[in-house]
Amino acid sequence: MANEDYVEGGIETSESYSYWRKVFQRLKKHKIAMVSLWFLVILILMAVFAGPLSFGNNPYSYIKSVPWAPRPELAPPGPGHPLGLDNMGRDAWSRLLYGGRVSLSVGFICSFIGAAVGLFFGLISGYFGGITDMLIMRFTDFMLSLPVLPLMVVLSSVIKGSLWTIIFVISIFSWMGVARLVRGEVLSLKEQEFTEAARAIGETPARIMWIHLMPNSMAPVIVAATLAISGNIIYEATLSFLGLGIRQPTPSWGNMLNGAQTFMLTAPWLMWWPGIAILVTTLAFNFLGDGLRDALDPRLYR
Repeated sequence: MANEDYVEGGIETSESYSYWRKVFQRLKKHKIAMVSLWFLVILILMAVFAGPLSFGNNPYSYIKSVPWAPRPELAPPGPGHPLGLDNMGRDAWSRLLYGGRVSLSVGFICSFIGAAVGLFFGLISGYFGGITDMLIMRFTDFMLSLPVLPLMVVLSSVIKGSLWTIIFVISIFSWMGVARLVRGEVLSLKEQEFTEAARAIGETPARIMWIHLMPNSMAPVIVAATLAISGNIIYEATLSFLGLGIRQPTPSWGNMLNGAQTFMLTAPWLMWWPGIAILVTTLAFNFLGDGLRDALDPRLYR
């Protein structure tokens, strides 16, 4: 059917392969996006292999102090500890790697949950229309009107901070943009011939939505989810910096900044590393999202 550009009967077609090959070719021409992509791949691999890259717990640990005497605390960058030691004698390089694992996990998981929930509501709202569309979109508008960060602070302070708590809190406010994008796509797609043909042969609304409409709506979802990762990382960093996110001794880039603020003058390097990591990572996701937006633009393949 008309959805042959993506999948047909659950099997990738040649048209699908050609489409995604063109997308990748277009993305390769976006130099900043490709640099960002490779940077993020390296960053993710560093987070996954944080243990070997941080030399394990011997002699440097992201939780335990380095076994030096008499006072290793706040040691500046030097041989064996390239980013220095924090106020408890813990290796900053190890904590940066393990903190990246936590911060990136929050960013990816919250983005995936937000995209999935937004896709679900957007499909239902756009396909059924009427009272269903009105109720879902008014609720979406209500959620968009809320002051997100203050509510996150309140929720985090009430239910206390842990990895899954923070993921839950951020995910609550991460689906609305995707829902509106998908609804707009579905409103257009459901009037096209392939949808009418699917109805004519007796396919159920659920099958039409998930087999025909959803694949054709994925381009804006992919872009929105990629851009949302950077925002989720910043949300986590903000909550952890305020002491309401990931709790010590588990590191995240946000609580590393929280711990470094007392030593901004005596040990400024403790603030540099997580701050630079947050800045560069969020920029990379934004640049990659811009590149994907251009590469997935359907007007380029007419």
